[in-house]
Amino acid sequence: MNNINEIKIEQTEEIKIDIQDKFEMIAGIILAIFTAILAIAGLAGDSYSQSILLANTEKADAYDWYNTKGIKQTVTEGQKDVLDSLIATGVVKAESKKEVEAYLNKLQDKINKYSAEKNEILIGSNALDKTQWVQDVDGELGKVTGAKELEAEIAGQEAAGAKMDLANLFLQICLVMGAISLVMQQPKSKWIFLSLAILIGLIGTMFTIWGLLLVWPF
Repeated sequence: MNNINEIKIEQTEEIKIDIQDKFEMIAGIILAIFTAILAIAGLAGDSYSQSILLANTEKADAYDWYNTKGIKQTVTEGQKDVLDSLIATGVVKAESKKEVEAYLNKLQDKINKYSAEKNEILIGSNALDKTQWVQDVDGELGKVTGAKELEAEIAGQEAAGAKMDLANLFLQICLVMGAISLVMQQPKSKWIFLSLAILIGLIGTMFTIWGLLLVWPF
């Protein structure tokens, strides 16, 4: 009888060990998958942060460039206004009027050019027809990235980054739940914590995919 009981106990222990081994294998695979997703979310989040810093620098440069053109336009408009006033008040002599008017036309052309350049710097070359490209970059037309374009890019990167932050949060909690499931003694508790890990991990995965699609729409 004792031998039979010992055999039953041994069989029970073997079954427990087998179930434990299977649980650890399943939990290990699941946690490994969510760890890989967490790594992807972390890399993407870092990439978004770097892109935002770069885009903010480019946006500041674009607005500085825009303001420089605006100052030049204002100065030129001032010169034109002065000459218009001199003509209107009769200070400019009749024999010089044609030359002054020709110079006024040149000033107006410069004003129009500055206005067109400002517009291209503000909205970017891609938003304009090729015939409206007036501002070159390193000698090439159509290469201007507009300040508004950069603002839209920054907004998109920030939205994607926020999703990645949530993804990181949920995935880290998922791994904690998974680790708890491995150290619990009761089988029911093990599966409860592993189920929580899976649920939270899936939420984190959803935010990861969402964050990727915001910037890389496949």
